[in-house]
Amino acid sequence: MKKEKTKLIVDGNLLARKSFYKFKDLSSTVKIEDLKYLSKPLRKKLLLDVPENIGEILSTKSGNNFSINKLGKIESKLEEIYKEQEEVQIPTGVMYGMLRSILLAVDRFNIGEIVICYDPINYTSKETEPQIRRTLNPKYKDRKKDPETEAIFFDSLFIAISFFNKLSIKQVTSSKYEADDILHYFTHKVFKDDKCLVMTNDHDLYQLLVPNRVTLLRQGMDPEVFTASLFKDQYGISPKQWHDVQSLGGCQTDHVGGVYGISHNSAIELIRQFKSLKNLITLSDKSKIKKRSRSALEREYKQRYISLKSAIKLTKLYGLEKSLKTDLSITKSLNSSETNLKATIFLLNLLSFKSFLTKEAKLKIGELIKNQQKEA
Repeated sequence: MKKEKTKLIVDGNLLARKSFYKFKDLSSTVKIEDLKYLSKPLRKKLLLDVPENIGEILSTKSGNNFSINKLGKIESKLEEIYKEQEEVQIPTGVMYGMLRSILLAVDRFNIGEIVICYDPINYTSKETEPQIRRTLNPKYKDRKKDPETEAIFFDSLFIAISFFNKLSIKQVTSSKYEADDILHYFTHKVFKDDKCLVMTNDHDLYQLLVPNRVTLLRQGMDPEVFTASLFKDQYGISPKQWHDVQSLGGCQTDHVGGVYGISHNSAIELIRQFKSLKNLITLSDKSKIKKRSRSALEREYKQRYISLKSAIKLTKLYGLEKSLKTDLSITKSLNSSETNLKATIFLLNLLSFKSFLTKEAKLKIGELIKNQQKEA
């Protein structure tokens, strides 16, 4: 009897960030004329990142008058001029790290379909609607980031997205919801009857764990494969209770308040003792609660649980919401497996990724593409 294949659901942003910092200095020299084989967003950025007096430069070189306000009409002319530079360095750390991790997972586990889930990729655009959690708390995940580093990261991410499309891997994002919500959607709705392996190190996603069905593949952590059984052994609660813990304990990094005065460890103890957040806050005899936690809950009660209610909404996974499904943007190549394999090998050669060009590696990549085509 043929063993059922496992769905590999990848936390795309987390894996991309980890790959970016681990392989930050990795880059490839590519001819300007070969940019057409890479991602359109990166190509456009490189072509339109031009000096203010571009109109004068183009007029001098071409003998025609061009307006800086009509860049769309002069893009082809820019291509011709930029070809004079011959080569450009592009960051490839994200693509390398993600591909490496995915191939290792495919090699070790009986993987069938692969889905990569991303946060809103154009979240900095003014035209993009606010993420659902940002409407609840404008400071949610509002972290200071270096603009220059972020630009390099997204350049590298766009290359990875373009590459995984050639591998026939399904990639999913949304303008309003986070990757966490999309991961929930696939593990608990689309693949609700399948075994799922979620590639993530995000503790928030312990909520996804389901006994004998949904497990986490945590890179660099011990144990690497984390199950619902191991979770219960470690925390003394079920994965379904983890949302209550997150709501109580909050998260300073993400600007999720929780109940001020209750630490994450205290939150685990309280949920372990009282089974649910509802039981805890409706408890008539508060004497069973430790003094510090009791004082914190009484203070929160006086403030009408404003902070706690906000934390509950911010830490909830929205994967089963109807509005998420309608907002999803799903990308997958419709080309044949033979065409995609040729395009993949060509791009790997273009970027000089020699470790993925061995005979063994090519066979693995070819098999991966065929598997994704079968799952379509």
